[in-house]
Amino acid sequence: MHRISTALRTAQTLDEMLPHLLDEMLAVLQTDAGTIFEYDAERNLLRKAVARGWYTRMPDTLPAI
Repeated sequence: MHRISTALRTAQTLDEMLPHLLDEMLAVLQTDAGTIFEYDAERNLLRKAVARGWYTRMPDTLPAI
């Protein structure tokens, strides 16, 4: 939590924050692949905000269930 908090303090926008958050979470989980999606309520879609590993090959949008 401390590492994540420290990394996020330097971010000024969500676009700067999400890559730091994903990288720290992947380190905690000891994996090299993951993604963060943002929910687009207007279109009922999930939009890929940031991805690492094989998740980079996923579509940029997915239908929300």
